[in-house]
Amino acid sequence: MMMRSLTAQTTITIKEILRGGSIIGFMLTWLLLLITATAFGTVSIGERMYVIKDFGLFLTTLAVLALTISAGASILAKEIRQKHLYTVLSKPVSRFSYLASKLLGIWISGLVLNLTLHLALCCYVYLLEGSWQPTLLINTLFLAMEGLIMAACCLLIASLFVTPMLVGLVSILIFIAGRNLDSITALLEARDVGPLLHSLLSLVQSLMPRLYLLNIVNDLTYAIMPSAAAALHATIYGFSYATACFILSLYVFSRRDFT
Repeated sequence: MMMRSLTAQTTITIKEILRGGSIIGFMLTWLLLLITATAFGTVSIGERMYVIKDFGLFLTTLAVLALTISAGASILAKEIRQKHLYTVLSKPVSRFSYLASKLLGIWISGLVLNLTLHLALCCYVYLLEGSWQPTLLINTLFLAMEGLIMAACCLLIASLFVTPMLVGLVSILIFIAGRNLDSITALLEARDVGPLLHSLLSLVQSLMPRLYLLNIVNDLTYAIMPSAAAALHATIYGFSYATACFILSLYVFSRRDFT
């Protein structure tokens, strides 16, 4: 019964996100910017394909995470505003199933865009270069884990706040901090950091997701393949961090009164 309810709610969430039209907008913007990058790439002697692959992977990452954050920031607030949440929770649907369906719906929607844009990039490179670059598809796994983490973070923040703009802003800050945790570690090792700043940076380092470990765009651009151990670590870390965020989200969500 719970599995059926979870599947049904997840399907509804996916349809709602994909039906919104934003995914089409992300695809068209991605294509337009990639064509622009191709024009500029011709200026770089011998570096044209590197520019296209690097920028294409960067745009794909940006599009998937933008969809994830925008959907995660608005989905709970929208259902509360439209009173749909009250209708759902009045039925025999557990808050676990409801929240899990939102997480899965956001993540799977991101996966659809993730796979579509990576396949489109491979086709685009083939049209320009005449050879397939299937190694670019390796990034789908790492980006999928990054998207899962960000979807869980958005859900946690959305459980605390109801303002979509605030949820989106905090999520973006988490993404920026997670992508730059290696720089924060370097700052912590500096001797001229004050005690207050050191404590703040230590807190950020402890709580923020280590998203920089999932960023392999630069390596793939120059055909440097991640090891199987790196892929396994990314998968375990992604699911572990997302699970921890989901448990916190469920705790906060279960304590809110929606009657």
